[in-house]
Amino acid sequence: MQMVLLDFVKKLKYRFFQLMLKNTHSDEFERLSHQKALEAFQKAASVSFYNRLLMEKNVNPLDICDLESFKKNVPVLKKDLLFKEPNFSEWLKDIPYEKIQSILLSSGSTGAFSFGLNTFEDSKKDGHVIEFFFQTYFNILNKKTLIINALSVVDIPSMGAVSVHTGPRTDSVLYLLKTTAPYFDQTIIIGDNFFIKNTIDDGVKEKMDFTKITLHLIMGGQYFPESLRSYLLDILGNKKQDPTKSQIFSSMGISEFGLNIFFENTHTIQLRKLFIANLDFKKTLLEEDKLPDFTPMVFQFVPSSFYIEDLNDELVITNLNTHHPFPFVRYNTQDVGKLIPYQKLKKALIEMKAPEMVPPIQSPLVLVYGKSDGLNSSGGKIYSARIEEILFSDSQIAGCITGNFRLHEHNAAGRLELQLKKDMHLSDQLKTYIEQSIQKQIQTHIPIIIHPYASFPYGMELDYERKFKFV
Repeated sequence: MQMVLLDFVKKLKYRFFQLMLKNTHSDEFERLSHQKALEAFQKAASVSFYNRLLMEKNVNPLDICDLESFKKNVPVLKKDLLFKEPNFSEWLKDIPYEKIQSILLSSGSTGAFSFGLNTFEDSKKDGHVIEFFFQTYFNILNKKTLIINALSVVDIPSMGAVSVHTGPRTDSVLYLLKTTAPYFDQTIIIGDNFFIKNTIDDGVKEKMDFTKITLHLIMGGQYFPESLRSYLLDILGNKKQDPTKSQIFSSMGISEFGLNIFFENTHTIQLRKLFIANLDFKKTLLEEDKLPDFTPMVFQFVPSSFYIEDLNDELVITNLNTHHPFPFVRYNTQDVGKLIPYQKLKKALIEMKAPEMVPPIQSPLVLVYGKSDGLNSSGGKIYSARIEEILFSDSQIAGCITGNFRLHEHNAAGRLELQLKKDMHLSDQLKTYIEQSIQKQIQTHIPIIIHPYASFPYGMELDYERKFKFV
């Protein structure tokens, strides 16, 4: 009886939050975000390390009284400034350790680590936020739900569902899908893009019928090509992407800020597909000539939680939680990205007679290209994300590769090396097919080497515990 009452209260609370998000005008979101950014800055200025940094930059906190002075004078922070000695030791001295419950560590894929600190209150709030989104997308408080956390080192807060932490173990996940998932209304797997892809592929190889269960996927960790979503939904029995069947969403967290900052929804997915289908709309809205030539991930966020800027096409984030142990202010994540104001998006969609595609949440769009690592070749720059789009757009190619590849310099043209899945035989016919498919779509000649699984010379020891380096 107590659990039933608790779930009822949660449903009411989450329904209220849904209505608040949908009924908040974009101008109010903007005003609230700006106000909180100034408050976050003043709170940060009370931290001795940050105050010293401001003095070195000749910034007087009292002079930061509006958004114009904030954007003009408040210094932009980067990982190498905060997480290297002696600054690292200095700002740690101000941390109230008795309030810290956990540390969220970055992948270290850039060669340097960073992390975020979570208080007990932060962890509780994160759990409610994640549960809210799961309730919004999957109705987990009304459906018997199994959540499989296949992330290597990240704990997912407890929610109104049965959960199991397998880590990145294909055998464990497939065992649960075969034996346990059929007794639930739905199952949700959270994990690395390629781990989930290869797990589903292995299930197909074992003749599993994924259409007999309702299986949702939450992908993350790196760039997520739309072609991979289509490839996996086809296997899950939802080729037409019916919203009442299996769904795949991507989200983006940053260790310094939390597990979920940017999120997809059905509207952002539709918009991303529109960018792919209508190049004129994409170029007009995104000013594509200034950004990498592949389709970005399209997210929204809650402006009352984060103030987002795009400076020189890089995302800069201010944490609006003034109770955070070290409130990051104007922190450059060094992810290539762009903001699209909500009213600009709405106007463009109405002009093209597609008002039904206007998102109900009046938050700006955040377009994320990732680190946009690429290779300069004689035919122009080749981005790793563009290679991903190509590889997963063909189910025959997608089904025989792990997704791992390496772009690197080799004479003027560069070179692309691919990894086959385990036990996959590379025939001359398949080799020619893969090479021609890739060459045709990148419109430049680049040598391609296709390795058997065990002969692939890059990243074999990582086992999904670190982001794979494609360049």
